[in-house]
Amino acid sequence: MWAPFSNGCGSDAPEAMEANATNYHVRRVNDHSDIQSDYHAGSFRDNITQVIHALLPPPSKYPAGSLVRGKTNKRATRHGIAGQVGLVMRAADGYCEVRWVGVPEPRWKLTYSERDLELVS
Repeated sequence: MWAPFSNGCGSDAPEAMEANATNYHVRRVNDHSDIQSDYHAGSFRDNITQVIHALLPPPSKYPAGSLVRGKTNKRATRHGIAGQVGLVMRAADGYCEVRWVGVPEPRWKLTYSERDLELVS
């Protein structure tokens, strides 16, 4: 009977069966790497949580209809939203489209990172 050893150790003791995995490769079904060039299809992830989030993103922290305020961090201040209150119109993949109170709607849709927003309670 063949039994694989983890991490190249030659013992089949229970404490030697712990294994580590790194450098997860995520790609589409029909996307292939090219062995003659330096093209690697897809992307590489550091841990299994990142792989799961690449395949099935977590739900948005602030769903549409949430009342949010811009945090007072450096990026929100640079974008001019620090301390402003707005309504989330659409949210996906960690970014929210927000309609700010008292600010005219821009010609194009701006999205803001969820890390720059906080829920108004």
